Amino acid sequence: MPYTLYDGSIVQAKGAIASLIHLVELAEKQSNADAILTASLHPTMKPFTFQIFVVLWLTEMMLAKLTGREAASVENNITTYTEAKERLGALQKALSEADKDVVNSNGDKLGPVKMGPTDLGEHTAAYHCTSILLPNVYFHLTTAYGIMRKEGVPLEKVDYLTSFVKAPTA
Repeated sequence: MPYTLYDGSIVQAKGAIASLIHLVELAEKQSNADAILTASLHPTMKPFTFQIFVVLWLTEMMLAKLTGREAASVENNITTYTEAKERLGALQKALSEADKDVVNSNGDKLGPVKMGPTDLGEHTAAYHCTSILLPNVYFHLTTAYGIMRKEGVPLEKVDYLTSFVKAPTA
């Protein structure tokens, strides 16, 4: 079976969301759990909750683009682990409901692409999702992992990667 846009986008996003759910569950169990929510890697960087928000937002944008619907509003207002897990779980469910054929058929559709305030022109949905959105999802997922390590959470590489290796293919 050939590797498809669905495999390179939705399946990867499922792995990223599952990885972040795992990290959030581990952070919640720490004695300094409340501090982790507002911790950052550097004073000029955004906190752990912002990293969760951006993963949610970018993944929602990707899912909407690949399924041909408008993106749902994603607000940067996470303050608790319960909120984070509920929102991540809802997005994981939405990813699981994405139709493979619809995703694969939307890959060649052209649309405007922005990264921050910069207009990057028009690109296909496949390019936008796999070359801009997913790399940013990985960046913010990795930053969340880094914040947890900085805050003393005993994480290993396997805590980040296992969800990708075990990510469902459908």
